[in-house]
Amino acid sequence: MNTVSSTAPVQTSQSASPFSKRTLLVLVIVSFLAFLALIALIGAGQTSRQSNDGGSHASSNGLNGYSGLVELLRLEGRDVEVSRSPSGMETFELLVLTPPMNADPEDIQAILEDRYYTGPTLIILPKWVVRRVQDDITDDIEVRDGWVQLLFASKPSWIEELEAPYALEVSETWRGDLETTSSDDTSDEVDEAVETVVAALDRAGNSAEEIEPVTWTGFDQSGSLPDGRFNSATETPQLMPLITAPDRTMLVTSILGEEDSDFFVDAYPVTIVVEPDLMNNYGLADRDRATAALAVIDDLTYDEDTQVIFDVTLNGLGGSENLLTLAFRPPFLAATLCLIMAMLIIGWRAFNRFGPATAQAQTIAFGKRRLVTNGAGLILRARRLGLLAEPYIALTSRRIAKRLGIPRADIETVSETLAARLPDQEPLLNRANTLRNARKPKDILRAAGALKELERKIER
Repeated sequence: MNTVSSTAPVQTSQSASPFSKRTLLVLVIVSFLAFLALIALIGAGQTSRQSNDGGSHASSNGLNGYSGLVELLRLEGRDVEVSRSPSGMETFELLVLTPPMNADPEDIQAILEDRYYTGPTLIILPKWVVRRVQDDITDDIEVRDGWVQLLFASKPSWIEELEAPYALEVSETWRGDLETTSSDDTSDEVDEAVETVVAALDRAGNSAEEIEPVTWTGFDQSGSLPDGRFNSATETPQLMPLITAPDRTMLVTSILGEEDSDFFVDAYPVTIVVEPDLMNNYGLADRDRATAALAVIDDLTYDEDTQVIFDVTLNGLGGSENLLTLAFRPPFLAATLCLIMAMLIIGWRAFNRFGPATAQAQTIAFGKRRLVTNGAGLILRARRLGLLAEPYIALTSRRIAKRLGIPRADIETVSETLAARLPDQEPLLNRANTLRNARKPKDILRAAGALKELERKIER
């Protein structure tokens, strides 16, 4: 009563495929590459909101952004990375922070304290309040993504809420608030450059007194800011001025800390750019300011091989950590590459099968034999072998009666006739009763075998 049916593959003729093997291969390769690109972008955290959003960060092309500084450093041969992960702040290289106006001072304080013994840090303070330039603002200029309009200048309040030695007292100044006499440190060349810019703007119909640029000095260089509005910090013994304004306030300063303190002796340098127009896209339009920006970077790095990391997580552009992020980072990158190679091998093997396509034969065949076989299989699965006792006894009795030529097939008559024919064998009726009384599967099969044995002796 075996229910296992033969399902061997049978060669069948198939209609021609509507696509050639080459077409299918191209579709698979393109889909596979698109899938890899998707998971790579997810792993790199590039699926969050648009980075070129007009903010004051390294991915912004607006006047207040720092994408120009990133490109300038790359052109200078620097290894530059724009980090969208909080783990990027753990670098031993130079970390550049560009916090927004609404940054949390506790977060900034925690970052600076974590980098106490880690590496140098450059903080560029925000200044401009902007709005995105709309496409219909003018018909003469093609507006590009990320462009902004400078509304007004302000200062961040969180810089004054930091704990010592990072806190600064920042002030906002207009060019008209300064004395008209220039600093003694300002060279004649700078004065001539300022006069040239002022004259050009005056010819454009503006008032020279209102838009006259502000000069700066530092790193044995001089220049002017692009605007008459600037932010600066007051000099204290705990700060070292790097770039100053004409009124001796600091545009860029390095934090020293109190003398003989742990920060003064052991901490990595921290430099704060109070006036961002020295480094943003608005300011880098001038060669002198670009040179000063590079000088600030060089002052914080060991050599030209030092990597510069621009963090954008503080600006809301951070990518969340996930399994795909880990999959594309060492040491898991090796396992990911092996998995990709295995997928390619399996795919190639699928396109190079042996012989034509095969179709499975019908699982359940038609006919009485199959019907009986399936019925027996159902009884086996249901563990109801005892139900077969009476039908099997009746079937065996009819077969023996036919061979003996007995017209009546009742078991008593057949048993008596068979006993006279085979007096040395156990009577049929006894064997039938043994089958009826059997309960275990092996006992039932043994009793059924005894009936079958008696039937075979009649055949001999």
